[in-house]
Amino acid sequence: MFQDYYQSDSWASADGRGFKPKGSGPTLGLAMIMKNEANNLPYSLAPMAGLVDEMVVVDTGSTDAGPEMAAAYGAKVVHMAWQNDFSLARNFGLGFMKSDFILWLDADNSITMSDLAMIKNRLGCGALIFTATEVVIPQGDRLWQKRVFVNSPEVRFEGRIHEQLVHPPDWPIAHTQAEIKHWGYADGNQAREKGHRNLQLLIADPLTAAGDFYHLYQTGRTLVNLRYFKEAKHYLNAAIEAGLTQQSADYFDQNENPGQDNQAPGENGNDQANANYAALGIPGDYEEGADCGDSGDLGDLADYEDREGPDPLSQNREINPSLWSHAVIILSQAHQRLCEPREAEEALRYLCRVRPVYGPARALLGRVLYDSGRLNEAIPQLMKALAFGCGDPGWGADHRKQGFVAACLLAKANKTLGREQNARKAWEEALRLNPENPEPYVALAESSISQGDTLRAKELLAKAISLAPAHRRALSMEAML
Repeated sequence: MFQDYYQSDSWASADGRGFKPKGSGPTLGLAMIMKNEANNLPYSLAPMAGLVDEMVVVDTGSTDAGPEMAAAYGAKVVHMAWQNDFSLARNFGLGFMKSDFILWLDADNSITMSDLAMIKNRLGCGALIFTATEVVIPQGDRLWQKRVFVNSPEVRFEGRIHEQLVHPPDWPIAHTQAEIKHWGYADGNQAREKGHRNLQLLIADPLTAAGDFYHLYQTGRTLVNLRYFKEAKHYLNAAIEAGLTQQSADYFDQNENPGQDNQAPGENGNDQANANYAALGIPGDYEEGADCGDSGDLGDLADYEDREGPDPLSQNREINPSLWSHAVIILSQAHQRLCEPREAEEALRYLCRVRPVYGPARALLGRVLYDSGRLNEAIPQLMKALAFGCGDPGWGADHRKQGFVAACLLAKANKTLGREQNARKAWEEALRLNPENPEPYVALAESSISQGDTLRAKELLAKAISLAPAHRRALSMEAML
């Protein structure tokens, strides 16, 4: 299975092209933990041989040939008994590292030679921490992670599961374009088994019982992934409340919201302590303001994918604003799966109050409103989502994927309301965001036909059919021209 998901860029010719010669700069070592990963090591560890200065693998009790394979690839293999603690195993391995910088990978991870070269060539630039984007295969989810760090006793992993890299908060961080492929959850049955394992570790972790935001969030998220929606609400409610510390409130105030809308759900700030996060009940309707109106006219949309979105890794904050926002989003999703549409909508409206320019919340609220048939309310939310940007790499929201959905919904809403010009603008935005999807071409071809431009319609339909040769609507429209 891994062969299907492992993507190489000429590993076979890994002759060091693009790499600094050894001895010309800071050294880079690879740290890995594993158990029974013999099937994965040829696609994760083996390609790294000779491209990093050292490889240290912690084996936590393998019964397969994994340890012998790792040693044959040139890794130093050390052993420790598994103690239901991922951080303990990772930190144990760090004690054997001698390189200046450390890259951590799991046995179901891979990095291409070019991305590894990019990271290695940036070492010594002044940053002590480097991020990469983890790409979950085959789902395509993307999220930032701190993957390379200076070898120092001041850096360690914390948390039994979903461990985090902890370091002094003032250390400089550099964001890279490197990608780490992660295929360990590609098999549905294995993913569910891992989910139950993770859930047991999270619930048993003292930090979860102590009300730690991150552990509550991960517990709620895991329960949602396992489809235990009712149980998830309890942990997500607690995570949202734990996240409303003065520190995080100050962050939101300074960066996004000059008003007082960041108070907990309720009629006023006095009942914050008693807020009912299970319902997130906020009386009244959100005032949308006059900046977008409800005309559905996209106007002059910025190239929002180039904007700087929420930067959860810019500082080592106690509360991660991206993850706090995601907790509210998946709480809304849990309400939706439990057929509680009012609560689902109110959760998203609350997030829009706290973070008025947070595009993912606007996009999801717009979708909820669209699905309920409230098109005039959906349109300004979808417009704001496109203007602010729909992505958040802090939890894996892809700006192009989510923006494409928002643009399509905006186009359909405008068309239903008879606003053909605005619908066309929205389809053009959808096309820009995802030129490999046939639907915008077909919709724009239909618009061109209505305007009498059959030549343009034929061009658009030809493109749609080249992307989807069996597209019935496109074939039917082409046959009528």
